[in-house]
Amino acid sequence: MQLNELLDEAIAQYDHAATKARYESLKEEIYPKVVTWTNTSCNYFSFNPYWHEVHQFSRGRILKNVSETLDYDQNGFDADGNLILTRQHSSFLKMFDDTFYLHTPDAIHLHSYDFTQNHRYSKGYVKTNGLVSLMSAYMKKGRNDDQSVLWLEEYEYDGARLMQIRGKQFPLTNLEIPDHERVYTFEHDDEGLSTIKCRDSVVYKRPIPNAKRLLKETNAKLKQQLHDESLRILNEFRVTNKDEDIYAFFYVIGAEGTHIECAIGTLQTLEKAIEGETKIIRTKKGDPDTVLRQMYRWNPYDGYHFFDLSAAENVVNDAIMEGIYERYGKTTEKACLDVLRQLDEEKVFGDGLNREKITIAIRVADYDKLFESVVKKLNPKPVADAVFKDLKVSYNSHLYVVTDLLNKLPG
Repeated sequence: MQLNELLDEAIAQYDHAATKARYESLKEEIYPKVVTWTNTSCNYFSFNPYWHEVHQFSRGRILKNVSETLDYDQNGFDADGNLILTRQHSSFLKMFDDTFYLHTPDAIHLHSYDFTQNHRYSKGYVKTNGLVSLMSAYMKKGRNDDQSVLWLEEYEYDGARLMQIRGKQFPLTNLEIPDHERVYTFEHDDEGLSTIKCRDSVVYKRPIPNAKRLLKETNAKLKQQLHDESLRILNEFRVTNKDEDIYAFFYVIGAEGTHIECAIGTLQTLEKAIEGETKIIRTKKGDPDTVLRQMYRWNPYDGYHFFDLSAAENVVNDAIMEGIYERYGKTTEKACLDVLRQLDEEKVFGDGLNREKITIAIRVADYDKLFESVVKKLNPKPVADAVFKDLKVSYNSHLYVVTDLLNKLPG
């Protein structure tokens, strides 16, 4: 199939799904076909081969018991055992997102909707001899197609063994040359998958013997490096930026867990980040200045001071190369959580009312649910309540802010 044909099909699938009427029709079609439900931790199932290993995410587990205080996926299967529905529950919002899966003998079409029934994205999978051979996704960005892209993943096999994933992103303005490309190669031995590489970097290596003992030693080293680097950075910042009022200290972790930074938010950088924005935006609800401040305050990509934690990163990358870490994304998150708790116990972020002036948390890519959980675990209740108040404004503003807030006015 040519790129133009793939794009046409992807856009057709997207446009067809991007209405609330289509959501309702899918709901009426899919829900009655569910014969069994399985509750799991988030992202347990994936049609992308080796998705968890490639992206360094824990596969999680099947859950026997769930509650409103837990983020989890409710997975529905039809009479043939096909996954046809995933309801992703949010303990914070007390709502869920719906993802529908439509199966044919040679393809799977996926359509995902958020808790307001707004369409999020669609994907298409092509199967050859029972194996996924191609994945395509049309990602619409903004109102104009000049920002939208077509993402393709091609899967190459040797028999049933996956040997390579070649991912390409094409801007709609030029389907001849990809503007982003990523190739993963897979190495197998008699015991199964041994290594996954992206270019010259190892992204997965099967755990070695005695990995549990070595992992414990590595975790201790990682936490010590995180603690010492963080303390040094924070103390130096307070001296060199003594006129700035700190309100947030975050660890920001790449989705793969191999890149770690700390981000320091101050009231002064927050005001600088939104300065001028309110002059070129419009809102359907709420004061633009207030809405922007509530959206930017907890987003460590707008107006924060960033610092690399290189020594801690080296510990993680050395452990990967030695095959000690298998699910190192989760390992890094756990280490960061423990260190933040230790620094807090040492009164590094203040005591009493002064402690309530600073929010400590972890950000992993755009994974908001982890952020919400950590905020609740690590901060005094007044601090956490203030954060959740802002987040609710941001989430509730999703309907009108994400699409309308940053539209520039004419002239």
